[in-house]
Amino acid sequence: MNAINLRTVNVGDKLRRRDGEIVLVYETDTTHMPVRTGRDKSGLTWWHYPDGRISEICDSKQDIVEVLGAIKFQAGKLYRTRSGRKAFVAAVDHFGEMKGRQVAGFVENCGAITWTLDGRHVGGKESFGDLVAEWAEPRRVSGFLNVDANGIVRRFDTRAEADHPLARNSNRIACIQLDVLEGQGLEGEAGR
Repeated sequence: MNAINLRTVNVGDKLRRRDGEIVLVYETDTTHMPVRTGRDKSGLTWWHYPDGRISEICDSKQDIVEVLGAIKFQAGKLYRTRSGRKAFVAAVDHFGEMKGRQVAGFVENCGAITWTLDGRHVGGKESFGDLVAEWAEPRRVSGFLNVDANGIVRRFDTRAEADHPLARNSNRIACIQLDVLEGQGLEGEAGR
């Protein structure tokens, strides 16, 4: 593995995984696993050790092998905020005229807003309004969840699968039908 240090990356930086997929830094932390990458093609997020690994005991296709740098914001493109809202970048000041707030645009249901070139809405602090990734339309998630008395939840594609005797144990207390967009809660409200 390349010698990398994920303690130096910022939210919005692009990273290359061992399997070649490009992911974005979604969250940073000061713990022993300082970086969480945004959703990959499988819909999962991953926490990484400073050297890019997700496991201490074996290599994984989700390990980070290269730091590619920050998102380069472009006028006319859509991005996702930390809170999951859609944001439109209307202008990027490459001349430094807008001192500290070089990106301007609009956030869905929030109105006009400005950002720094690294996507921060509030200088130096993580905020709900930070731009963290390019926008991707959310996938529809549907199926059935079996919930048992111990708090264990298992997902099935069909009600017949959820009701099968091997899936439906004696501890099942509920079977919940899902039909939401990725990133929405059970009430259908996106990550707010």
